Amino acid sequence: MYQRTATVKVGLLTIISLAVLITTVIWLRGRSLGGGQSFEVLFRDVDGMREGASVQFMGIRVGFVDQVVPFQLSDKKYRVRVKFTVTEPRVHIPKGSTISLQQSGIIGEKFVEITPPRPRIREITLSERDEAITRNMPIKVKFKNGLMQVGYVIGASVDEVRTIAHPNPDYVYQIQYVINKPGYLAPSEPELKVIHPQSGQAYMVMEDLLASFQHSPQLETYFTLEEPLRLKEFLEMQLASAESLKMTNDKINKLLSDEAIMSLQTTFKNSEQLTAQASKVLAHANSLFSTTSQDLHTLVASTQHLTNNVVAVSQNINEVVGDPKLKANIMKTVDSIEQSSTALNNILQDPALKLLISDAQVTSQNAAQLMTYLRQTAVDNDLQGRLNESLTLLNSSLVRLNTVMGDVETVTGDKASLQSIIQETRETSQNLNRFSERLNKRFLLFRLLF
Repeated sequence: MYQRTATVKVGLLTIISLAVLITTVIWLRGRSLGGGQSFEVLFRDVDGMREGASVQFMGIRVGFVDQVVPFQLSDKKYRVRVKFTVTEPRVHIPKGSTISLQQSGIIGEKFVEITPPRPRIREITLSERDEAITRNMPIKVKFKNGLMQVGYVIGASVDEVRTIAHPNPDYVYQIQYVINKPGYLAPSEPELKVIHPQSGQAYMVMEDLLASFQHSPQLETYFTLEEPLRLKEFLEMQLASAESLKMTNDKINKLLSDEAIMSLQTTFKNSEQLTAQASKVLAHANSLFSTTSQDLHTLVASTQHLTNNVVAVSQNINEVVGDPKLKANIMKTVDSIEQSSTALNNILQDPALKLLISDAQVTSQNAAQLMTYLRQTAVDNDLQGRLNESLTLLNSSLVRLNTVMGDVETVTGDKASLQSIIQETRETSQNLNRFSERLNKRFLLFRLLF
């Protein structure tokens, strides 16, 4: 009886110990007795991670790795399929979280780290305020196959900054945003630009040169994978960096040779001399500007006054030229002058007027000859008095003839009355010619008698 009781106790103790051991192992490996949420991702390389590795969310163990197996894609490329389970029911893994493989220490265990999308901060400077920068503003990236939204703005604050070089204020926006597009790794310090399309909502564009040569991520992805870097690849990169650094060091040594240093010293001395001469020139220029500043101000004021006067004269001329009454009067005057010129041209082309002018010229010649004869033959006062009366009558006739000629030059009216005047003038000229001939005959007889 005693032996049976001891055996039962040992059995119970063994069962309890096994249960505690199994529970402890499960707890240590991140497993739980209940179910959880399962996920599957494809890595290019897992860097030695094994099944049973822990899964951490923001540094907290929330699950374990179920399976790590190689997998061949249809394009003959190999990937590693990693299945893991999140056993913590209170943890929700958001879409777009980044999955990376980490290691606890230098030779520690590999584990899966899940990092949710975290807010980022970036500053942009604009010349004016932009009311379109608000919460939930889309952020897009240009991929090889077009623009795609990869995140959104969660907050924006603006500060007004003035500088000496730019008197107008610049507005510095502090943008808080989140990148939640699964499969896209954003650069750490990108450049953001605000785009205002002709139609639709404004958005921001994130500059990413690598994305412009790649296709946008697939729509069915849930996580953003960050491929691990093996120690061998890291050492190869370090070796390449060391070789580049050695080449750079060799070039620097060549540049810092004795000849180069002597040349640099000579260049520095020349630069110092040039700087001293430039300082002297600037000093002379400052003194010149200080002595002529008043003259320059006076010249500028005079130029401004002259400019104002020119502007005023231009405005007055524009007002005068733009007056419709003045334009109408000018047009009437031009028309009247044109009509007068046409009428006078017609008068001067009249044959009767030309004949009248010819008769007047003959009469004038006869009168001149008559005067000559009178001066030569007049000896007594009686005869000279008669000659004076005749000359007076002749002069009055010539005055009338000149008056008629003046009327001909100024007239622009009725042509019929002008023709009558010309006719009368022609008759008067003919009478004068006859009178002149008779006087010539009489004075010729008089000369023969004496």
